Amino acid sequence: MTTQPTRRRFDVYAPIHKAYRSFMGDTLGRLGRIDLDDPADAAAALAQVRALLHSMRHHVAHEDKHVHPMVASTGAMPASAHEHDEHLLEIAELELLAVAIPAAPSTERPALAHRLYLALSRAVGEQFLHMLGEEQNNNLVLWAYYTDAEIVAMHDRLVADVEPVVNGEILGWMFPALTPAELLALLEDVRAKAPPPVFTALLGLARERLAPARFERLQRALCREAALVAA
Repeated sequence: MTTQPTRRRFDVYAPIHKAYRSFMGDTLGRLGRIDLDDPADAAAALAQVRALLHSMRHHVAHEDKHVHPMVASTGAMPASAHEHDEHLLEIAELELLAVAIPAAPSTERPALAHRLYLALSRAVGEQFLHMLGEEQNNNLVLWAYYTDAEIVAMHDRLVADVEPVVNGEILGWMFPALTPAELLALLEDVRAKAPPPVFTALLGLARERLAPARFERLQRALCREAALVAA
């Protein structure tokens, strides 16, 4: 059993992993109910699969570039780091399957779609366990050897390295996956660090992705925080 810190530390994994759990689960469900007799539905489902795989590929690269070196510099082996190469091979195989479905004769598409569904199910299950291992093990190494300020600085470098399109897409999954307190803290951090147009754009994304009542509560909380800072 892992030992958790006695106080709340900055968790570089929690928000992004919540986003990917939501993205993966929704994509798997959508693929499971794909309507191959409806070209628009089939195209949209497969496009979401490809978008997920593209985003996952970027996520692996950014963890390898920014997070794992900090863990490895302590002398510890990043938890499940060896799995990243396997994940990239799996992503490539899934991408080939997704491309093959619309190109195949209509009689072969149901079998190919089910094959992709099963393969994605396996990949999602593996990813859930992989992310859990990172959160339980890598975090303990980071917290033992680095201050929150150092971890936040690494996180900010990672976020700055993400392509805008990929970042906007994963934030669209992240916002509704976070608790109200987590989302408020994220947007407050953006407001403090980024140019105003960036904050405005993310607030617009929140409006699109959140239920109206939840977005209204978020707006009120942001106004209260702004008033406290101004005071």
